[in-house]
Amino acid sequence: MHQMLFDWRGQPTGVIHDSHLHHIAVHSWTYRDDAPFWGEDVETSMTGFGPRLDGFFTDFPFTGYRG
Repeated sequence: MHQMLFDWRGQPTGVIHDSHLHHIAVHSWTYRDDAPFWGEDVETSMTGFGPRLDGFFTDFPFTGYRG
């Protein structure tokens, strides 16, 4: 999912912005403690979207609750 939301430079692709323009909620998947994106810890990945992301999926509910 990260590849849809960020380009190869780590810049936002506009998917979230464009989806929200059409009143489409965006939920990202799957945040895992044992497989972080781009070497960052999973909590940083989850909070990196701020209020733009409407929700997310995780296999680690305690981490998701903190994120």
